[in-house]
Amino acid sequence: MSLTQQLQQLQQLKELPDPPLPAFWPQTWGWWALLALILLATAMYATHRYRRYRANAYRRQALAELNQVLIHWQAAPGDISPLRDIPGLLKRTALARLGPEHLGTRSMGRDDWQQLLQRMSSAPLPADFAAQLGLLAYADDRAVQQLDLALLYKHCRLWLETHHDPV
Repeated sequence: MSLTQQLQQLQQLKELPDPPLPAFWPQTWGWWALLALILLATAMYATHRYRRYRANAYRRQALAELNQVLIHWQAAPGDISPLRDIPGLLKRTALARLGPEHLGTRSMGRDDWQQLLQRMSSAPLPADFAAQLGLLAYADDRAVQQLDLALLYKHCRLWLETHHDPV
C-alpha cells in the first residue's frame, strides 16, 4: 500500500463519539442514604437541644432573678433586703426541678435542706450553706452583715447554674 492510499484511508477515519455519561441513579443511592442519615441526625440533635432549652427555662428565669437581686444590692450595698429573696429563690428552683411529687421539700429542716442542695449540686457547697441561707432569710440585719455575702451569692449562683436531679 502506497503512502497516498494510506493518507486517503486516514482521511476517511472519523472521530468516535463520546460514550454516554453514567446515570446518577441507581449507582449513587448510597449518597442519598447518607444524606437521609445526616438530615435525620440533624433533626434529632435539634429536637434534643430544643427540649433541653425548654426544660431549662426555670433555670434561666432563676438566674435572671438572681441577677436582679445583685443589681439591687449593688445599687445600695447597705440594704440587704434584696438578698433576703435568695433562699426562697433557691427553694422555688429546687421545687421546679424536682416537680410537685417532692412537696416534702417545703417543710424540710436545715440539715435535710443542706443534704438536698448538696445532692443536687455538681460542685461542693460549704458545710453550713443551708445555715447561711437560714440566717439570710430570718436573722436580723446585724447578723446577716457578718456573713460573707459576696461568697454566699457566688455559691448560690454556682448552684443555680450547675444543679441537676438528686442521685
